[in-house]
Amino acid sequence: MSDRVQQLNQALEGRYTVQRELGRGGMATVWLASDLRHSRPVAIKVLHPELGASLGPERFLREIEIAAGLSHPHILPVFDSGSNNNLLWYVMPYVEGESLRDRLDRGKVPVDELIRITDQVAAALSYAHQRGIVHRDIKPENILLTADQAVVADFGIARAVEAAGGARLTGTGLALGTPAYMSPEQATGSGAVDARADIYSLGCVVWEMAAGRPPYQGTTPQALIANHVFGAPPDLRTTDPSLPLYLQRALERAMAKDPKDRFASASEFAAALTTGTVVARASRRRWRQQLAGGAIVAAVALLLWWGTTLGTTGTVHALAVLPLTNLSGDTTQAYFVDGVHEALIGELASTGLRVIARSSVMRYRSDSTPAGEIARQLGVDALVEGSVFRSGDSIEIQARLIDPATATATWSGRFDGNLPNVVALYRGLTRAVASEIRFTLRPDVEARLAQSDQLDVELYETYLKGMYHLNRLTPEDIQQALDYFNAAVTRNPASALAWAGLAAAYVTLGHGPDSPADAWIRARAAAERAVRLDSTLAEAWGVLADVRTYALYDWDGAEMAFQRANALNPSQPLNHYHYAWYLALFGRFDEAVEEHELSRDLDPFTPLFTAWQATMYAAVGRHDDALAESDKALALGPAPVSLLARIGVHTWADRPDSAVATAERLAAMSPVFRGPLGAAYAGAGRRAEALAIAAELEQAPIAWHTLYLGIIHRQLGNVDQAVRWLSIEPFHAFLPWLVVGLNRQDEYLNHPGFQQLAARLNLTGRLGWQRGW
Repeated sequence: MSDRVQQLNQALEGRYTVQRELGRGGMATVWLASDLRHSRPVAIKVLHPELGASLGPERFLREIEIAAGLSHPHILPVFDSGSNNNLLWYVMPYVEGESLRDRLDRGKVPVDELIRITDQVAAALSYAHQRGIVHRDIKPENILLTADQAVVADFGIARAVEAAGGARLTGTGLALGTPAYMSPEQATGSGAVDARADIYSLGCVVWEMAAGRPPYQGTTPQALIANHVFGAPPDLRTTDPSLPLYLQRALERAMAKDPKDRFASASEFAAALTTGTVVARASRRRWRQQLAGGAIVAAVALLLWWGTTLGTTGTVHALAVLPLTNLSGDTTQAYFVDGVHEALIGELASTGLRVIARSSVMRYRSDSTPAGEIARQLGVDALVEGSVFRSGDSIEIQARLIDPATATATWSGRFDGNLPNVVALYRGLTRAVASEIRFTLRPDVEARLAQSDQLDVELYETYLKGMYHLNRLTPEDIQQALDYFNAAVTRNPASALAWAGLAAAYVTLGHGPDSPADAWIRARAAAERAVRLDSTLAEAWGVLADVRTYALYDWDGAEMAFQRANALNPSQPLNHYHYAWYLALFGRFDEAVEEHELSRDLDPFTPLFTAWQATMYAAVGRHDDALAESDKALALGPAPVSLLARIGVHTWADRPDSAVATAERLAAMSPVFRGPLGAAYAGAGRRAEALAIAAELEQAPIAWHTLYLGIIHRQLGNVDQAVRWLSIEPFHAFLPWLVVGLNRQDEYLNHPGFQQLAARLNLTGRLGWQRGW
């Protein structure tokens, strides 16, 4: 018997008899022994004496006792523990079999076996994590294999060593753990070590099972740790292209540098492997930004990276969901198919992806344009096409992801369910598409997509019908939309979505020339109700931002609401559009132009965004760009908004005759546009014609008319008259921008009535910049 074995037997005080050494690591040696009391073989792990001497027994044994409370079929239990003359030890069952390290010494692990092992290890980890215990040293040596079981050993030793004050190994200066499997936050001490550190380590173990070697290499422990911290994320399939793509994506996410980018739990990691459905890897842009800044665990959320890949052909910056085919053969279901289309676009956009608005993709409903040309026209890198079949409450959604470069499907999926659970279908498809293009989802987005909200079917269908009509934008359709939304909120006053739809309808009315006097009052009530009911609904924040801008003149509150709406769903063009004009109001033109361009790019074939983009360019002096953009808007169709905006383009460019010609064309469409024509006449010096139209408008002093009466008299130099008409409430939504322009003229700046008007709009002290308008 060796001196070492004899020494151990003496320390164990006759309770166990040591037989032979089984293995050793950086912190301890494992011995095979006999449990004399229970006549069974056991494994005794003894900390190296110098480490035991530095730690002391009290805290170490207390932490081991906590670990001994774990009881799970895939956790190797702790039978006993003790200390004697600076020897710290604990006792575990002796497992007949081999360690995963022994198995790896024979070569790579087949994928089906890998998944089984991972599932069992993850179950053990999830059980411990739910009880607040983190392993801290997951590695092949600590995973023991029998014929059909994997068990995790050494729960508690790393925790005990750390808790007892030995967070860094004696003589090495390295953080607690094993360098080949150590998470960046463990290695650097840059953040609290929690369950996500174990997920990272398990990812490294799975990577090694698949590839036959660890993911990171290094000639010294310090160099190996540096690669975990600073090295590029390893690409599994470079080791074996036949390995499944979902396995690579799951590992990219499990081994993300930032813990926030990893799976939320070990069981979620295992489920991704079992189902073959993976959300996405961590952003490589985020990793590069962390590296450049020297931060390994970001304390501030960074922007999501658009640079994900579609197959091997290109980069996905944006995508479009083409109009869905109605396979039911029932034309009365058109509203439902359109609602599914809108919902899918909304769900995808809520992830942070840039998704083209529905109004711009609808032109391809019955169109044979090739995929590559559609992508070029919309400025996207991928297309989603699909179909909807509905029979009663049963729904089937089929979808395909199209690579425009090859016009081929790189992925297809079918999602079946029933109407009360239709949200789960939307979210399942969204997660599948995000996974296929390898788009990183924030944890909060991922958590939301994992939820399966139940729908009130009748309420949802009523809401869909309301949006269907509101998007058509005719006066008759807007009224029908109001009827549907009012029915929806009557049915369920607790539906935030229904209240947001009602608010959107009143906001739309409030911008029109025949806006009812109470439109903004009703819009405010509905928007505030929607936000109170669901503070995570982008639509609710968007309409509240509009109300605060165009009716309440709560400028600080408006900006907060715009930013909240755009954070929740960055692909809603109306939010960016209205925010752009908010920014322009206060002279933040560079930001305003950028926001407006984004709204146009998200919805390039809706005249509203292109037309007013032209006006924005004109306001900042980019007259050639303004005219070119205005031409594009008119080419989309002779919509009144395109002509109204073009009047502004010509006015800012000092082309009064062109402004008049455009205004005459607009007025010929409807008598409600007599006001813009009167303003164009006044700007061109055609005083008599301008005053004649002013007299017409005075007969019906609605907000639209009083706005243009103010503009006409401003153009004619009638300061008192201009101020009088502009000061009549209710104000039109466009009024603040006119007041800002007038503020640059001394005759208005010094006019007491004008100053009172500016105060009523909460603009006092906010004016004075000299660019634009």
